[in-house]
Amino acid sequence: MSALLTQLEQQRRTLATAIMFLTRIPVGQSGSGDPRVLAASTQYFPLVGVIVGSIVGLVFYIASFFWSTNIAVILSMISAALVTGAFHEDGLADVADSAGAWTKEKKLDIMRDSRIGTYGGLALILASVLCAITLIDISSKHKGLSVIFATFVLAHVLGRWSSLALIYTTNYARDDAANKVFVAGVNKQRMLVGSLTTLLVIVACYLPLTQSAFIASFITLAGIVVMRHWFIKQFGGITGDCLGAGNKCVEICVYLSIVASLPS
Repeated sequence: MSALLTQLEQQRRTLATAIMFLTRIPVGQSGSGDPRVLAASTQYFPLVGVIVGSIVGLVFYIASFFWSTNIAVILSMISAALVTGAFHEDGLADVADSAGAWTKEKKLDIMRDSRIGTYGGLALILASVLCAITLIDISSKHKGLSVIFATFVLAHVLGRWSSLALIYTTNYARDDAANKVFVAGVNKQRMLVGSLTTLLVIVACYLPLTQSAFIASFITLAGIVVMRHWFIKQFGGITGDCLGAGNKCVEICVYLSIVASLPS
């Protein structure tokens, strides 16, 4: 019995660490900064996506009682940024800024710079506009809460799963990085747990989204393959910024695929 309780406590701590790492949701002293616990927490990345997507969907639902669909969408996007601390947007901006350099070393140096350049600023603007327009399109055509709610959950779950997939399949670009121990600890079992969670979410989202849930998932897989190839070519592997950029790109791809595949 004590062994079971110990195991449950370890899993609770691991989940809290995943929440602490990917969001600004307070977990008190439950989270851990130990790289080994961080590595174990990756299996719960998709579950954190369920939490974030549900919060964003709830904000949209409440806001839609008081304001127009357009305003509800913008407020839901603001809530996503607040819940995550714009964690993934920061990665997208840094990766975009690296496009101004020609060598791998210079690109990696630029991504370490906390300042945002022209490419990064433009990437954030275009990504935000694209998210807003696609979500407005989805919510305007399909008035039911279940469709937009499932869209938020699916996008945020697949986005977090992309980080897990990229970590598992791709080498880390920086040899001297402190968090290399963290990414090196993502093993087959953790990948399997995260993937099963993601699969359950996809199946659950089939009810409101029908075939669009599967189409979005296939497009996500294709997008991860393309991004992985590009990250290796540009940086020699992945960095934390690459994971954030990949997460945001997957989120946008989900919105675009659902807009294109849902019946009018």
